[in-house]
Amino acid sequence: MIEGIRREQVVLFLGAGFSLKAGAPSGKKLVEAIKSRMTDAELKDEWDEKRGDEKGEMSLTKVSGVYERLYDRERLLAIIEDAMHFTIDKLDDHWNLTKIPHFHTIITTNYDTLLEDTYGDECHVIRTASDCINRPIDKTCIYKIHGDLQAKEQIILTDDDYTEFFESNRGNSIWAAVKDELLSHDVLFIGYSLDDTNIFKILQEINKDTRDKEHHFYLVAPSLTPSSKKKIEKEGVVYIDGRAEDILPKIIEVLDKKVDSDFKHRRISTDLYNKYCRLHKFIPTTKPSTDGKTNSVSEYEFIEPSKIDVHFNVPKETAIALRDFNFDDLPDNLQVKRNSIGVPYCSITKDMMSGFEMSINNMVTMDQEEIKELVITAVTHKKTSSVRISSIGFNEKVEYTLYGVNGGCHAILPTEIFNIDMTIRGTMDESQISITFKEKYKNNSEAIKWIDFLIAFCSGEVVHSTEVLTTYAVKKNDEFVKTLHKMKQYYKNLNDIECKYNITFDEYENFSEERYRMSRFLLAICNEGYIEISNQFNKEPKCINSSKTPKQLQEMSVRTGDHFALKYSQAVLNPYELCGHNFSFGNRLTFIYDALITDITKIKKGLTKITYTSMGNVYQMYTDRNPDSIIDMNGSQVIPIVA
Repeated sequence: MIEGIRREQVVLFLGAGFSLKAGAPSGKKLVEAIKSRMTDAELKDEWDEKRGDEKGEMSLTKVSGVYERLYDRERLLAIIEDAMHFTIDKLDDHWNLTKIPHFHTIITTNYDTLLEDTYGDECHVIRTASDCINRPIDKTCIYKIHGDLQAKEQIILTDDDYTEFFESNRGNSIWAAVKDELLSHDVLFIGYSLDDTNIFKILQEINKDTRDKEHHFYLVAPSLTPSSKKKIEKEGVVYIDGRAEDILPKIIEVLDKKVDSDFKHRRISTDLYNKYCRLHKFIPTTKPSTDGKTNSVSEYEFIEPSKIDVHFNVPKETAIALRDFNFDDLPDNLQVKRNSIGVPYCSITKDMMSGFEMSINNMVTMDQEEIKELVITAVTHKKTSSVRISSIGFNEKVEYTLYGVNGGCHAILPTEIFNIDMTIRGTMDESQISITFKEKYKNNSEAIKWIDFLIAFCSGEVVHSTEVLTTYAVKKNDEFVKTLHKMKQYYKNLNDIECKYNITFDEYENFSEERYRMSRFLLAICNEGYIEISNQFNKEPKCINSSKTPKQLQEMSVRTGDHFALKYSQAVLNPYELCGHNFSFGNRLTFIYDALITDITKIKKGLTKITYTSMGNVYQMYTDRNPDSIIDMNGSQVIPIVA
């Protein structure tokens, strides 16, 4: 039965018993209400066992027929209308029914309006033939085949009413529409007992047209006797012992687990899936696969704050470490990584776990079949704070992230060029601060601003904050501060390169020694052919141009063991690259900043060979050209570049 419901192939048939919990009168109470309006003499004169059921009791259709014959139709309907003014009690079953949109059609013999009141705008009620026209496909259709008080002329109460409904034009349109549903679907009856003659009349009418069809009929009713079971089995009905309050939650439980898989395997419609998700307070973004065999869901939009649960099985030691967010004790096969702002996480692949299931508001949205890997990370909270260093006039309103891992509280402040990760343990002395520089960044002006902050902070300046630790400082670190000053110069160089070359970097590569040297070189090339060389030696090095003659070398007092900065030019093979931008020049000028002269040999008249080494490489230079002027390098002076 539930498999049929999952495939949208079951029609629901509801009797009076379905509304009893809600306070609606049973068939027996309606019988008593009608009999109470008759005199003892009338009851005695009209009573006949032939008019009773197997227990000798008068059925609703028979007592209604007696009353209508003694009095009139209008007074009979007045009794029914009066009985329908009851105090509504528990609507649990009705509300549960609205959670199962797989029931596209509900047929009922009840006179109350509890179904349509519960469904609201999500249903279309059919009481008369005109209601069968233009039935909406996106709403649950409720067929009230016995009518109700909003269409009194359609109400079926007596045996004659039944005969007229099934055999005359009165019910042809409605019954034809109902038969179309019954011919193409299985049927689930709820709220009927074997005291209800209605169910057998309906089954007989259904069987007239479905005798040769592969159909299933199910009856949910409590505690039928063996003889009663045999009676309904003769009519081809499968008996299910229980009540609506038992069966509907079980159906919902199965659908919650299976509806997502059913949609992704194209067993149900997209409209039904979207409706089911909306009932669980979220909206999916869906699309069919390119081969048309499956569906997929790319994202979810939450209608209101939702509960997301993830269940999976891993080895015990892994589970304990993940439960406590103790990433220091994870097994070797789980590597801790960090996201873009530095929050740690680890990935569990599909083969490391079993029994995976993710649900949103109790509806399963992913299972073991779909999962590739599961990322475990701490829950984060966004906060804002003002950060100030008064000595340099630094005052910024920043957003930072709080999370807990390894038994401590962490605050991550992401800036343009680095992340500050603070482990908070009460006081500044107990806390730890780490700084992680980013590989790339977007805003160079922000980079200069935040490197000034870091220089001041690492120089021991006091930082004031409106959140976390309100005042804190670190011990001065001269070596690190020296590196930070070089980083600042690099950021300034990038700014100057953009101005001088009239370019804009799409993004900036963060500081490295190689990029720093490249930035200085590019500025020197652009700055009228000069490059700045800092003095790295005990003695002042000199520059040797490859056009020096032996005589000039002698005048320079060039000797073995001397250190020099050398430059030479050659045809460009590849352009220079910085921050993703290529810089090309006519000739490539190569500079060797620390060349050690290892040998000076006069080969023949006018030609001298100089051998030198730099960074493990051996170079040889030959000179036989006219002399050029020799310029010493003192401190941070510049070397003229000669083509």
